[in-house]
Amino acid sequence: MGDVHPVGNPHYTVDPGMAPAITANILGGLARRRAAAPFRLRAEPHAVPRPPGRGHDAVDALLEPFKGAKVVVDHNMWPYFLTRFGLVQAGSIEERPGIPPTPTHLIKLIALMKAEQIKVVIMVPWADQKLAERVAQEAGAKAVTLANAVGALKGTDTYIDMLDYNVKTLAQALR
Repeated sequence: MGDVHPVGNPHYTVDPGMAPAITANILGGLARRRAAAPFRLRAEPHAVPRPPGRGHDAVDALLEPFKGAKVVVDHNMWPYFLTRFGLVQAGSIEERPGIPPTPTHLIKLIALMKAEQIKVVIMVPWADQKLAERVAQEAGAKAVTLANAVGALKGTDTYIDMLDYNVKTLAQALR
């Protein structure tokens, strides 16, 4: 059956714009669980994680020059992230979630990438990276691995580290 999510794509946590809602939900849940405790947690919008001395505008600015750029993904977990930064998912190596692609699908995908001059294939750390790298190479693109979760790659030990890593890595690849 593959990696099917019947109630929708659950990979919203890679979108930095979702941090306020995620943080509020976590803090709200903790506050409800600890209501009887002598302390109180408050879920407030300013409690959103962000880099010291930087707001989300600085992060957004790194990918601003590439708005509208098309990318290919190896696994369909990036729609929220791509939408946040105005990027377009033009295709996926997986023809169906969690199912290896057919040779025909790969031939069509590579042809699409060449025709549309797509420069980047986004990979997740746990997928078949050799296949994504081969597709990228045959299409004249770069394959880059982004962190799908905190700690997924070296140097992504916090949410902010993950966000910074993903944005900087993708911006570098799109240059």
